[in-house]
Amino acid sequence: MASDENEGDGTSIPADVSKSVLSRGVDAFALSFDSHAVIELLMNFGVLHTEQTCVAMRAGAHCGAKMHLVRFSRCLDGFNWRCPVKECRATKTVRIDSYFRNHHNSLSEIFRLLYCYVKYDKIPQKYIADLAGVSENTMVDWGINIRKTISRYLTENPLVLGKRFPVQIDESLFGGKCKFHRGDHARHEQTWVFGIIEEKTNLCFMCAVDDRKKLTLLPLIQSHIHADSTVKSDEWPSYRTLDMQGFEHLTVNHSVGFVQEGVHTQLVESLWAQVKSIIKVKRGTRAEYLQGYLDYYCFIRLAEFLKIPPFEMFLRLIQVEKF
Repeated sequence: MASDENEGDGTSIPADVSKSVLSRGVDAFALSFDSHAVIELLMNFGVLHTEQTCVAMRAGAHCGAKMHLVRFSRCLDGFNWRCPVKECRATKTVRIDSYFRNHHNSLSEIFRLLYCYVKYDKIPQKYIADLAGVSENTMVDWGINIRKTISRYLTENPLVLGKRFPVQIDESLFGGKCKFHRGDHARHEQTWVFGIIEEKTNLCFMCAVDDRKKLTLLPLIQSHIHADSTVKSDEWPSYRTLDMQGFEHLTVNHSVGFVQEGVHTQLVESLWAQVKSIIKVKRGTRAEYLQGYLDYYCFIRLAEFLKIPPFEMFLRLIQVEKF
C-alpha cells in the first residue's frame, strides 16, 4: 500500500481479528497505551467496525471501494480508514458510528478511563482520573455516560429474580444531613430505595422510589420477582398481602430478633451497606444520579454471576450494532 507522509505511513490493521488481546493475558491498563492494540481489541469485541466501504462521490457515483485502516500520525486515534483508490483517497474516522463517535478524547484515553472506572469502583474518582490520565471533570462526565449506558441496558433487559432461590426484600434511606451545614446539600438529599436480592446468586435489583407505600412497592415486586417465589422481608405493612399475590411470604420481626426460625434479611441489609460505601467514597451523589449508581452495582453483580469480567461485559453493551 502506498504511503504518504501527511496522510498515513501504510501501516494497516487486519480486519480479521479472531482472538481477544485480553484473552492472551495482556494487562488491559498497559495495553491502553498502545493505540494499535486498543483498536484491535475494540474491533474484536465489535465496539468498532472491522471494515468500511468508501461512499465518496466519484464520477457521479459512490466510490464503493473497500477502505483500509492505516496509521495517521496526526490523527487523534492514530489510525483512520482511507480509500485506496488514487483518484479518491477519502478518509473516515476509525470510531465512525460507534459509542465513541461524539467524544473528544482519544480512544486510548477512553479505553483506559473505562477500564479504570469499572475496575476501581471503590476509590475516589479523582484518583481514577489520575490513573486514566484525564481531568477529574472528564472522569465525572464519563462516569455519568457509563452509568446511563448500564441503566439503559438494565431497563431493556430487566432482571426477574427468585425463580431458583428465595429472595430478600427491603427498603433503605439514602442521603443525609451535611456535617456542620457545609458542602453540596443536593448530594445529601434523602431518597428511599427499594431492593431485592436473590440468595445464593447475589443477583439484585434496586430502584429509587418516592415512598414506601404498597401502591409503589407492589408493582416492582411483581415485575422483578418470579411468580410463586419465596420472599423474605421484615414486617413492613406494604408487604402484608404478598401471600395473596402468589408468593410464599416469610417475615422476621426485627423488634424481637434478626433471625427467627431460620428467616432473616441479613443479605439485603449487607447489600445496603455495600452500595452506600461506594457512594460514600464518591463523596455522595445527587438524587438525580442515584439510580445510575444503583444500576451500576446491580450490573457488576450480574457480571460476576455470569463469570464475565465487568469491563468485558461493558464492552458488550457498546457494540456498534447497538448504535
